[in-house]
Amino acid sequence: MSATLVAREPGPQYEIGIDAARKVHLYRLYQTRGYEGALFDRPDRATVIENAFAFARWSLKFRGTPALIPVRTVSRAAHGYERLPDILCIGELPWARPVREVSQMFSSATLVWFQDAFALPIAREVLEEMRELDWTRIAEDWSW
Repeated sequence: MSATLVAREPGPQYEIGIDAARKVHLYRLYQTRGYEGALFDRPDRATVIENAFAFARWSLKFRGTPALIPVRTVSRAAHGYERLPDILCIGELPWARPVREVSQMFSSATLVWFQDAFALPIAREVLEEMRELDWTRIAEDWSW
């Protein structure tokens, strides 16, 4: 199962504070099970993350280079492997001003994270990590 949420009208449920100066809104959110399709040979953590980045860039065509929200690994010692939380989330967050290039109109960032359940809401620990991001480092400027 996978789903894409498009937030046409910004609202408080989509608002995310990034660093001290910016309140950005979650504009698009794609979600799926991180291990969907892996029936037998469980891909390792790095492969799942790499595939998520490629999917964000090429299939979803979200703007910008994806940034990974630090991932908490779920230990499955009984099964002999570590795995990511079940739900892969890829979100696009625009801001109404450029970061570096004043000739552009907007900036936006694409974020990749994993959490235990489908959003909304975004997991509390993920939101805390988002608030610590350096927007000037992760965002890319653009215009229509």
